[in-house]
Amino acid sequence: SYVAWKLSGFPQHRVFGTGTMLDSARFRYMLGEKLKVATTSVHGYVIGEHGDSSVAVWSGVNIAGQNLRAMDTTVGTCEDKEHFSKVHQDVIASAYDIIKLKGYTSWAIG
Repeated sequence: SYVAWKLSGFPQHRVFGTGTMLDSARFRYMLGEKLKVATTSVHGYVIGEHGDSSVAVWSGVNIAGQNLRAMDTTVGTCEDKEHFSKVHQDVIASAYDIIKLKGYTSWAIG
């Protein structure tokens, strides 16, 4: 991300690394699996630092055009009876699973 930022000439806030893109793709996939809907119907993002310090943007998750938080305001919180926050924890854990299996994550995209 640093090199892309420097070479692009863009302001720092306009450059995103692949880590959060990959986390977001995993997030959408895992939400789709949990809700039993196609991943193409799931929209949501993980932002910030890749991995442990990432943040799932629960207020922005929508499923087939319906905002998930509008249907249940506890989604992603500790009061959430459906345990949606586990989806984000599984996204974080997936990198560790790949490291355990392959020894590195540099070919984990795709």
